Amino acid sequence: MFAVDADPAGRFAVVRGLVGALGHELWTGVVPGTPILVDHFGGLIVQLGPSAIGRFDRLQGSPIWRFESQGTLSGSLTYDEDGTLYLVESMPAKVPVIGGGTPDRFVVILDGATARVKARVPLPVSTFDEPSCLAGRVPHRALVTTPGPLIARAKAAFFELSEFHDIWTPHCENGRATVGAGELTMLHELQLLRVGADGSLAVQTLWRWRTDGADTTERLLSIEEPAPGPMTLTPQGVLATWVHLTVPDGSLEAQWWLTRLSVAEKRIHQYALPVDARAPGPTAVALIDEDDDGTIYLQYGHNLEVINITTWEKKWTLPTSAVPFLALARRDPPPYEIGVVVNDVEHGQLLDLGSHGGLVAAIAAEIADPQTIIRGNGVLHGIDPTTRATMMITIPDYVESASFGSLTLKTSIAEAHLRLAVLGLD
Repeated sequence: MFAVDADPAGRFAVVRGLVGALGHELWTGVVPGTPILVDHFGGLIVQLGPSAIGRFDRLQGSPIWRFESQGTLSGSLTYDEDGTLYLVESMPAKVPVIGGGTPDRFVVILDGATARVKARVPLPVSTFDEPSCLAGRVPHRALVTTPGPLIARAKAAFFELSEFHDIWTPHCENGRATVGAGELTMLHELQLLRVGADGSLAVQTLWRWRTDGADTTERLLSIEEPAPGPMTLTPQGVLATWVHLTVPDGSLEAQWWLTRLSVAEKRIHQYALPVDARAPGPTAVALIDEDDDGTIYLQYGHNLEVINITTWEKKWTLPTSAVPFLALARRDPPPYEIGVVVNDVEHGQLLDLGSHGGLVAAIAAEIADPQTIIRGNGVLHGIDPTTRATMMITIPDYVESASFGSLTLKTSIAEAHLRLAVLGLD
């Protein structure tokens, strides 16, 4: 376990290596960059600038290995249990690009022990045929949309990616386009991509929108875009969030969605999240437990809403700003029941809530970023918000769910604004 005190400017971080459930300090050191994640061998992966990452262990001054890209590396990086690293690399564009972006992007697969490149998998490229009544149609490769956060398991990485292919064929008279007399075809998709440790690529379409017809002002303004969001994996399948962006009156509107891809059923289930989940205020958090029926604990604003994933019926609602972070599978002694532990920062306590929202226990604890580092031992770890010291809290007589994941519903829609600006609609 690592405790990190970072320089606000991101130049270095003071790292303390901790061992055991009590967090005894084993060593302390300084790394010249931003820590990203901890690997399963006890090493620390650190961002060493826009184009490099390194692995440190016991912080002897120099990284054990260093990976240097010829382009730039995004902050989207994940690590699998077999020691494989997956990261997104952007290479300089070789052709003119709308908006001046860098569209040549790859998922780079590294051996986590040596930084050897096992494979580079190119990401799908979106296209836009730009109209010109003077020079004819000039096809351009448009901006490759930024992938959603990567998450790895079972020798593969998963992430969402939006892709679009637009063709605008204007009707030209005297070197000018006549709106409504030409043709416009738009195909937009949101995809779930699986990149295997061997470099294989599988694509599952989560959402698809296509429109063909005249290039009228109304159709030009009826743009629809998907924006990838965070996702998590459970033993039952994939849970992913995304935002459906529309421009019905020339102004941008957004609707949050949760996609549930069932491995056993090989089916996709889509659920619309409450509009208030994207309202101004603290970022909404969803804790999803795929128990017998499936439960989502959605905290937004001052409400904790609990929904049955199978039927999408509301189980119960509790007026609280406490954030869910731990799903419980059963309690000991009987009767057994599921439940959830939430962090009530406002009142400095952890609340253990039963299957119907009733209070089972309250623990006085002011803690930031609570989490279970080692599941099944009844111990929580977090940070003291005042001293920034590492904390450990014991919660007896509970068993964690084996199939829950947490999502912070935060998605950037900057690229959608850029796309609309390219089309002159934003």
